[in-house]
Amino acid sequence: MADKQPLIKLNPIPDETTNALMKPAADTVGSAARDVLSAGFNLILTPLRKYNIRKDKELKDFADKINNETAKIPEENRDSSKVGLILKAVDDSKYRLNDDIMRQAFAKLIARGLDNRTNQSFYPSYSETLSNMSTTEAQFLLKLHENFGSNVAIIAPSIKSTDNSSSRVAKPWYLLWDTGFQYDDTYAISMDLLAKSGMIEVRHDAWLTHKHFADQYSEFEKSPFFSVRKVVLQPGQDETVSIEKGLIRFTDLGESFIQFIL
Repeated sequence: MADKQPLIKLNPIPDETTNALMKPAADTVGSAARDVLSAGFNLILTPLRKYNIRKDKELKDFADKINNETAKIPEENRDSSKVGLILKAVDDSKYRLNDDIMRQAFAKLIARGLDNRTNQSFYPSYSETLSNMSTTEAQFLLKLHENFGSNVAIIAPSIKSTDNSSSRVAKPWYLLWDTGFQYDDTYAISMDLLAKSGMIEVRHDAWLTHKHFADQYSEFEKSPFFSVRKVVLQPGQDETVSIEKGLIRFTDLGESFIQFIL
């Protein structure tokens, strides 16, 4: 008879970690909602603890982040009316807690849902959207928000015939962040996904006219980099290299969503 295989010993995350994670949010609301939150947090997080799906330190860090965010809510603005949405956010977060950026984003989302100054615009889809978002997508949204006017200028070389009978854009496009320009392929997939989800709008047929962006377009066009790029493109005798201008900006949905993860 074959020897029995030894049982794998699980080392579940301690109860105190789950309690610490639940406590900041529960303490923020009144007693009527506290029991619901406590039970909900434990129900959602017990499988993570039992099977070690998340590390103890990740849950502790999430607890600290929730605590830091909920502590910022003035007493008079603490509101338990969205408890169901808070628990949905916790449930949606449970498999994304291995990344610091996502823990921070979900902690902020949870805190915004407990604050009556913001939670009237807290839609159920926001936590699901965040749970399905890659870290790169979240980083892109945060970076876009931090850019001047929450817009970013984009630009690409354009090869045109001297008689204007034909033209073509020579990719890649470049993102003219305030911190410097960047190839668009760094965020190519993320930009496509964010555009398809309705978070951002990418325009190649319009551009930004504010002086801040007009200067960026102009500076890129005059830059040594662009001069070299024009040579590399090897235009024909009857062709010239100029630029095509565009922009990336938030949609109304994206502008609303970003307020919940800032």
